[in-house]
Amino acid sequence: MNKYLVIDFEYNGSNERNMNLVSVAMCSRDGDIIEGWLADGSDNERIANLLKSYTDYTMVCFNADAEARCFVALGLNPLDFKWIDLYLDYKQLQNKDMDFIYGRYIEKNIWGKYIVSTSQGRKSTEGYIEEDELNRLNAIHKARMLMKNKTVKEVTSNLLNATANFVTCTDEKLIADAIEKDEVRGMIIERKSRIFNDDEKQAILSYGRGDISDMDEMLINMGLSLEKTSGQTQAEVLAHRLFRGRVGAMMAVVSSNGTPISRERLERLMANASEIENTAKAHLNEVTGLPICQWDLKGKSKKCVSFDKFVVKKSVLEEYILTTDMAAKWARGKSGLKFDSDTINKYENVPVIEDYRQCQKVISAMKYSKPSVKKKTRTIDAMGSDNRLRCSLFPYGTQTARNAPRATSYIYAQGAWMKCLIEIPKGKVLVETDYGSQEFLIGGIMSEDEKMIEAYKTDVYISFGVDAGQYPSYCKDLSVAEIKKLGHSDNAVADVRQRLKGVVLGLSYGAGAETISLKTGMTMDVVEKLVTKYKRIYRKYYSWRDQVWDEHKSKGRSVLTMPISGWYLGRNNDNKLSTMNFPVQATGATLLHVALDKVLTAGFEVINTLHDAVYYLVDEDNWESEVKKVEDLMLEASVEVLGADGMKIESEHWMHGGRVITPKGHADYQKFSRFVEDSEYKLN
Repeated sequence: MNKYLVIDFEYNGSNERNMNLVSVAMCSRDGDIIEGWLADGSDNERIANLLKSYTDYTMVCFNADAEARCFVALGLNPLDFKWIDLYLDYKQLQNKDMDFIYGRYIEKNIWGKYIVSTSQGRKSTEGYIEEDELNRLNAIHKARMLMKNKTVKEVTSNLLNATANFVTCTDEKLIADAIEKDEVRGMIIERKSRIFNDDEKQAILSYGRGDISDMDEMLINMGLSLEKTSGQTQAEVLAHRLFRGRVGAMMAVVSSNGTPISRERLERLMANASEIENTAKAHLNEVTGLPICQWDLKGKSKKCVSFDKFVVKKSVLEEYILTTDMAAKWARGKSGLKFDSDTINKYENVPVIEDYRQCQKVISAMKYSKPSVKKKTRTIDAMGSDNRLRCSLFPYGTQTARNAPRATSYIYAQGAWMKCLIEIPKGKVLVETDYGSQEFLIGGIMSEDEKMIEAYKTDVYISFGVDAGQYPSYCKDLSVAEIKKLGHSDNAVADVRQRLKGVVLGLSYGAGAETISLKTGMTMDVVEKLVTKYKRIYRKYYSWRDQVWDEHKSKGRSVLTMPISGWYLGRNNDNKLSTMNFPVQATGATLLHVALDKVLTAGFEVINTLHDAVYYLVDEDNWESEVKKVEDLMLEASVEVLGADGMKIESEHWMHGGRVITPKGHADYQKFSRFVEDSEYKLN
């Protein structure tokens, strides 16, 4: 029989490896409630020893990414325990399933008072529909819901909303709980000293008891919902809940380790954030020859004229676009051309647009470093006293189960050059180990396309070029390996590979000919011919992708479930492209989770994961042999997940004193390093 321990910690100081624990409330399914007051440290040893006696129980919590870090603060290894994370269960239930994306939710109205509302989603269509038609249907549905006093707002996956939908609870109680949560959590977070009077102590303990009571009922009801929506057995649902819970605990370990950062370089960056931003804007004007960025005049009076900010004038960029061939195809909104990231990214091959895109990335990164930005949103506020940067990695934050950390404190998402802030500890080597072109091999294996599997063994892009007849005639009798070698000295051969790389990468994410043409700069005629050849060569793979969509939209929208992790795509995904991409991308996420488990269990100090890569620190004395161990573990994981050998593993390393600068970030680092580095530092 499964035994559970529902657990809820209160804490502050999440930027430290050992968070400041305040209290804990625990409850076993037989009703025994255990409390611990941890603010003064007097009860920590008893609670730690008690938890050690519960290793045969499954820990139940809401957000293991945080709760498991409390185990670290108690000197325990979270991976010695089994976990069910109700937050990740909720994320699974909400993954493209309107029954859970919508429902009861609590929020503050315009007067700052809590209210409870109900939302309802629109029924899915039978097949794929265009964006304009989708917007029309959504507008009609919104009007109908207003007539029924309902909204169409998607429910956020927080504890209060989980309580509203999975716990028997009146609106009045839910509002009272929300008010109590604001008061108690506000007091805990602000009181860094962790000194509380008796009344405050009792309020905190009472708050914890209320949370574990709700989670006990939530555990049962979420389990029943998972069984119903997934079509999995009770045993399968439990196994998949435990898998997700362990992923949450693993991310807690990684977050606790943190990324080592140079405080000096970060403080210099903060002091010069506005200058860095203005330098990027001035560079944009210089390389494009357009006055895209202009000084904003503050004050209209002749007696009061000053220039306030160097701002981006999108109207200038819009005027430029309208004079080019891009105008006919550029996406439009109600007020003119769209400048969202999806639209901009399509035109990255156009120099002016790519320069603008790179400038926007710098502006976004500096937003989290300016002293004027509100506290709690700055990068430096996530740095501990040990100069390690810690932030929640938000596992299962995307529909394919990838992490979705917030860019406010996650420097890996703030631009490639920002990794120059990483300070590799003395005696250590930082290593990035990842899977090479994993999506291509995963797609080949899942679709049983032998040509894709064979192409992966050599070079994906050259193999396609040979099959499609794209290489010069003098390459006709050469092997893929020989063509690759020739490409080092023959520009014509190298250009073919680079051109085809854009096509293959685009198609691997389901991009159409138009998008690939925009990204690569090749004409539509050329791209369409290449796409046709690619789909003919790998027709077994494309036939399988069509089957994925057909299966999803048939039988009243069946869920798409991945093996091992059990992560599934719900019944209500109207996006044909993302549905067809789901199996490959979700399998890639599972692969990284299995690999990370092996690497952490082996005792390696992992400081971050990013897509298909693991970042970790090893001792300088034996770093090469340690990297080989990690590579072997990740290869072992790929065989375990995919049932086949052959995955390529690639590693890159940086020594103490060096800068973590990859080719993508080199140009920006050269532009901005003077604002960050000590005047005497020279990059090797």
